[in-house]
Amino acid sequence: VPFLGLNRLEPFLLRADGSSYRGNLYWFAVNSLIGQTAPSETISWVPPRSGKYALRVVDTNGNSDTREITVETVE
Repeated sequence: VPFLGLNRLEPFLLRADGSSYRGNLYWFAVNSLIGQTAPSETISWVPPRSGKYALRVVDTNGNSDTREITVETVE
């Protein structure tokens, strides 16, 4: 599980390479929609607070990929 220690919560830039895919990609954090992009486009997400998050991207065909991260602020 990737760990990110930050002194303040900053935006994460999320991108999925789907060069052979032509539809939209839908981004989720803990099952809440972040937004949508075209393949290889970037979307920004700021975690609301420290904690563990499952970041998921889904295409219109139902294919998906998930990454779990832990975000903590450090003093």
